[in-house]
Amino acid sequence: MKNDQQGFTLIEVMIVVVIVGILSAIAYPAYEEHVRKGNRAEARAVLLNSAQALERYYSINGTYLDGGSLAKVYPDDISSGSKVRYSLGVTTETADSYVLNATGEGNMASDDCGTYSINHTGVLSSTSTAAKCL
Repeated sequence: MKNDQQGFTLIEVMIVVVIVGILSAIAYPAYEEHVRKGNRAEARAVLLNSAQALERYYSINGTYLDGGSLAKVYPDDISSGSKVRYSLGVTTETADSYVLNATGEGNMASDDCGTYSINHTGVLSSTSTAAKCL
């Protein structure tokens, strides 16, 4: 008598499901942190580009922009499609100084690094003291 077995047994399928579940439980948090790390790097890059734009404006006009004029120099938010990840803002302390802020929005609002800032001297800082933030 010939006994040809075709397909998988229920036990084999369940073992595969368990293995996939374990791998995804390990991989998904690492993937999320990798995405957050990329978003943080983008926020720092946009802050640096905005600071450069303000410095160019200062070298031509002799004063920095106020908060309402930053959009003329650089976009107000850091977004991907319709999802805003960081909102940019500028605080003009005097005609000769400023502080640019990138505040997390959406899923980045709960990020460990909080708000990024850069001032007129080029010092980049974060509201968090974690080493991964800068």
